[in-house]
Amino acid sequence: SLKKKSGELVGDILIKSSSLKPIKCPAKLVPSSIDEFPLLFITASVTNGVSEFNGISELRHKESDRIKESSPLQHRVFSYIDRGLYYEQIKQYKSYFPDNQLMFIKYEEFKINQEKTLLNIFNFLGVDQKKYTFEQKTVHKRKKHSYISKEDKDYMITKFKHDIHKVEELLEWDCSDWLK
Repeated sequence: SLKKKSGELVGDILIKSSSLKPIKCPAKLVPSSIDEFPLLFITASVTNGVSEFNGISELRHKESDRIKESSPLQHRVFSYIDRGLYYEQIKQYKSYFPDNQLMFIKYEEFKINQEKTLLNIFNFLGVDQKKYTFEQKTVHKRKKHSYISKEDKDYMITKFKHDIHKVEELLEWDCSDWLK
């Protein structure tokens, strides 16, 4: 049942297991669904097929408003963009731990070289890799699982470019693929 709390409708959600189908969210639903997008994105990531979210560039405008209205650091809970700025997060970890206690894994490298990455993790943790066998599996095979408008893509590249270059320098990585 739905009820109003702090001016917004709230309610309980009952979830049952089933085969999930891709989501097709039309632009007209975006203004009333913005707060639900994180859950919808997670759900879409485990479906078999391509989910489409049209007209979601409104998210970045609402996020900017939230950041302006929130107290310092509180906005990180909601901020999709702020959490995507990795440099400061990595730098903070490096301020608390020595380099030999930290391992950063670039997802794109892991995806391409899973066995090599796994062996590097075992080595880092001091785990005997001979006790494990590696079998590469594709759990969810899909073509492209998301689409982004040219306007949103250009905005994101502009927003993240400086941070990406700082990450490259800090970790000695090549992140040029993040700018494509």
